[in-house]
Amino acid sequence: MFFGVGGKVTKIISISSPKGGVGKTTVAANLSVALASFGKKVIVVDCNLSTPHLTYYISEQHHKLTLNDALLGKADIKHALYQENGVMYVPASSELNDIVDVDVTKLKKNISRLVNEEMIDYIILDSAPGLGREALASMEAADEVIFVAQPLEPMLEDVARVKEVLKEFGEKQSRVVLNMVRKAKYEVKQKDFDRLTKTPVVGSIAFDENIIKSVAARKPLLKFKPNSQASLDFMDLAANFLGVKYKKSAAKSFLKMFEAIRSKISAIGI
Repeated sequence: MFFGVGGKVTKIISISSPKGGVGKTTVAANLSVALASFGKKVIVVDCNLSTPHLTYYISEQHHKLTLNDALLGKADIKHALYQENGVMYVPASSELNDIVDVDVTKLKKNISRLVNEEMIDYIILDSAPGLGREALASMEAADEVIFVAQPLEPMLEDVARVKEVLKEFGEKQSRVVLNMVRKAKYEVKQKDFDRLTKTPVVGSIAFDENIIKSVAARKPLLKFKPNSQASLDFMDLAANFLGVKYKKSAAKSFLKMFEAIRSKISAIGI
């Protein structure tokens, strides 16, 4: 862990996934916003240089400077910081020319420069999927790695494989967030996923079509549809991270119960 001003700890978390398409960026963006809702100061960094998508989930801004500029030595990463929806973020460039000569081994050093920025509590790294150089650089730069996985059997083996690779970076805490959960019979239950991967599951996010709509609107789900099922789950996830209780209103509790019943009905085909 890195220590900020006055001994305050800034925790760096890599949001990673063994494969693409599991909602890694959705988790990175909305977990960041959820932590900010609890009063934490958060920076989220798009570390997926090959196919950067973070800004679609969090902002409509135009970005003059990006993480690519920092890695190329053209700018200080602090000058590539932007703010929207309650969090600060560092975008990656979508221009193909900006990938040329980028040295991802400089990621850890650049991320460390953000630690004392505004007394930050969390730096969330939205990693590239898989085990390529960008993904490995993100894991190396982090204190903790959160694997995003769907509750399906192939994911058990994928998480186990990445955990073996993670050992190369020393002792790092790792946990799992299950995403796009439908509560269907064919899905691996959270307790079984935890047991079989020997990796604690820190949260479960329901499948929610509002996420697709929020990306189209270029807003985090928590801002686009704060009372949706997945939004409630993201708040629960942030509370689990912080070790606090998330108090839901009666209306929100009813919505969560209603969505759970609807998922069960859908799963049995009624």
